[in-house]
Amino acid sequence: MSHLEILLVDDDPLIRHVIADELEEAGHFVTPAVGPEAAIELLHDNDAFDLILIDYTMPGMTGGDLARHILGIMPNARVAILTGMTDLPDPPPCPVLTKGMRMSELIKAIEAVAAGDRVSVAHDASASRVDLMVDQMATKPAVGGVRSGIASTYEAPEPAEGLPDAFASVLGRLDDK
Repeated sequence: MSHLEILLVDDDPLIRHVIADELEEAGHFVTPAVGPEAAIELLHDNDAFDLILIDYTMPGMTGGDLARHILGIMPNARVAILTGMTDLPDPPPCPVLTKGMRMSELIKAIEAVAAGDRVSVAHDASASRVDLMVDQMATKPAVGGVRSGIASTYEAPEPAEGLPDAFASVLGRLDDK
């Protein structure tokens, strides 16, 4: 597949950076947005994205609400939700991909959605999948820069201080790699 122009909307800096890095390594161009408002502003300036990939859980607006908003103003847009949740309280009007997938599977699913193919992905966020994702993240040189960026964002001397437990746990596991 030729390169895709992807708008990646995720409020989590670590997830946003790792997914963008993987997509760029696969030959795609990624424009990151830190949340729904930033995504809407970017779409006003540029409607030429091949795919808009949206995290489901964000402050202010769910990914499903953002997808509905985008499809309301851009009915031909290709949109997909990316989530770690097993059950969404408000199913979105677009394909749902899981953060628990192997990165290679996630990239194939993203490319399929951008091509207009129907995608059916079973959600498997088992511990082994999460462990695999942490292992993949630990091998990325960019993770070190992200870790220090997180520390400065949260104004903590150590990246894990002051973070939600799940996030601190992942960073701790990356330190062990």
